[in-house]
Amino acid sequence: MKIKNLSIFITVLALVGVFFGCEEEQVEKNKIKFDVTKDMDTVKSESSDLRYIVIKDSNSIESEPGDSLLFHYNIYNTDMDLLATSQNYSKPQKLAYGDKIIDGPGFQEGRQLMSEGEKFRLLIPYYLAFGEEGNSQYNIPPYTDLVIDVVMLEIQKKSDE
Repeated sequence: MKIKNLSIFITVLALVGVFFGCEEEQVEKNKIKFDVTKDMDTVKSESSDLRYIVIKDSNSIESEPGDSLLFHYNIYNTDMDLLATSQNYSKPQKLAYGDKIIDGPGFQEGRQLMSEGEKFRLLIPYYLAFGEEGNSQYNIPPYTDLVIDVVMLEIQKKSDE
């Protein structure tokens, strides 16, 4: 589904924040800035409020419970300042389907939507990321929306391991 009028979408996002009990000032300060989606016309909405953009599509292997996922990620704030990256490790991250690498359901859900070879940009509202607490390990303050780029390098099927 293509979203042509982002101003309406941003307004709806702000209203959702108010509905969930967030002060209007805090919502305005921390709402996802859609300039990070410049020149990207595919924004899909999930029932959990996770948003994602398929940067590189693939009709390859899909993940399912029991699989191992091998991927790289970059975590940004909405100003696109890099907060954390898996590129600092000697190998890509490897997790079982459903395991968490960072707190919050947004990143976990986003990875599970991906097929092997795909690259997604996840737009994660604060309440699906680190919430009201933030995360000192990544220097993420409370109520911070995140942008996470994920490349799904390989999906190892449970029966293949």
